[in-house]
Order: sequence, then C-alpha cells, then structure tokens
Amino acid sequence: LSSDLRHHQVSQEELKLHPAINEWACEVYAAMIEFAADPDSTRARDTLDSIRGEFEKAADALGATFYDQDERTRHVSAQASSLAEANRNLVAERDDLLSRLTMEREASAEREAAEQAAFAAEVAARQQSFAERLAALEHERECLQLSLAALEARLAESCADFDRLAAEKDRVGEEALEIINQIAERYTVETSRKVRTIVSRLWASREMRSRLAAPEHYDAIRNSVFFDPKFYLSANADVRASGADPALHYLLKGGSEYRDPGPLFSTRGYLARNPDVAEAGMNALLHYELYGRQEKRRLFD
Repeated sequence: LSSDLRHHQVSQEELKLHPAINEWACEVYAAMIEFAADPDSTRARDTLDSIRGEFEKAADALGATFYDQDERTRHVSAQASSLAEANRNLVAERDDLLSRLTMEREASAEREAAEQAAFAAEVAARQQSFAERLAALEHERECLQLSLAALEARLAESCADFDRLAAEKDRVGEEALEIINQIAERYTVETSRKVRTIVSRLWASREMRSRLAAPEHYDAIRNSVFFDPKFYLSANADVRASGADPALHYLLKGGSEYRDPGPLFSTRGYLARNPDVAEAGMNALLHYELYGRQEKRRLFD
C-alpha cells in the first residue's frame, strides 16, 4: 500500500462519531492508514488478523441465520415477482376487457344509430306513400265529383228527352184515336170493326209496344252497369249522327236490331242463351235487369 491509494481524509475522531460506522470499521480504517504509512507494520497486520478472526467466529455463529434470511428473502422476492407478474397479467386482462367493452359499446352505438336511421327512413317513406295515396284519393274524389256532375247533367237532358218523347207518344196516341174515330164515322159498322181490328193489331205489335216503353224501362237501361253510352255511340255512327239519346234508342230500336249496349253485354248472345226472351220479343238488357239478374241467368258461356 502507498499513500497514493488513500482517497478518504476523515479523522479517527470524525469516523467514531458517525452513527453508521461500527468499531470494526474504525479499526480497519486505522490499520489501513498505518499500512499506507508503513507497509511492514506488524501491529496493523495483527489488528487486521484479529478482526478477521472475530468476523469469522461471528460468521460461523450467524451464517445459518443469514442463509435462512437470504432464502426467505429470495422466496419473498420470487413471490413478489410472481405477484408482480400476476398483477401485470390482471392489468393486461383488465385493459383487454376494457378495450373489448369499449369496442362493443361503440359497435352497439353504431347499430342503434343505424337502426334509428333505418326506422326514420321507413317512417319517412310511409309518410310519403300515405301523402301520395291521399293525393291520389283526393284526385279520384275530384274526378268522381266531375263525373257525377256530368251524369247529373246527362240525367237532366235524358229526363227532358223522355218528357218530350212521352208528350210525342201521347200526341201520336191521340192522333191514332182521332183517326180511328174518323174512320168509324166514315165507314159502316162492319168496316169500322175491321179497321179497329187492324189498328188494335198494330198497337199490339212489337214495334208499337217498344215505342210506348214505360219510364222505368228507360231508367233500367240507362242505369245498367252494362250500358255504356260512349261505346254505344262510338259503335253506331247512325245513332251518333242523329243526336238521339243512346239509352232510349237501344230500348226502342237498338235491342231489336241486335246492337250491343256496351262492351260487356252481347244482345245476340243473351237472346241465344235465353230463347224464351227472344220469343217474347223483349229487349235483352231490359229483361236481364228486370228479371234475369234475380233468376241468375248467365251472361257468358
């Protein structure tokens, strides 16, 4: 040893006053200072040997205790490491669980938002559909009102035509009776009887009966679902050109000429399926409306 190796300059008195320094440390420190001054110092060597001997005795006595303490320390350290690892695993599981919960919560929020958007879209679509349907119904109602007004106007015109024809019928009847009376006055009783018979037969003929049609017959034809005035006028140019009432024309003349009152009713077909009606000379559609419907007679094959 040499003085160059000394790094501490604490005095013996300061060293003894330090609470963390025991007596052995002070003695070893003093011996090392003495060795630095005199490497051959026997007293310093004896001091170190004495301290080593006492230390070895203490180590023999306390070694097992220190060993057990070290084992317990190592065991506790191992347990602490295991607990720390378990704690880290728990923290990792907790973080993973929190992450999954967060993802599920976000996914659930997205699903709920999508469902709400879809529901809102469906409600909006239904409202739009309802509004369009309501508008269509309103338009249909307006069209029906216009059709009703047109039908009422046509009814008024038809009633006027009917009144005119009824007046014409009465006038023709009165003229016929007057002719009969004149003939009766002009000819003998026997001749008058013959003329009356001829006139009676004329009045009983199919043509005269059709001219003297009752008002309810006209209404039955005109109000029938199978009578289409536009179709009738379109299919019969002569009726259209004459300006005659289509329902009255079909009742008085068109039926006997096998004209069809509409696209869904065949006069010739109905009479062919019902020969008794044809034999009776009755208007086909008039018979169906007055009797055929209740008797469930067929309109189609």
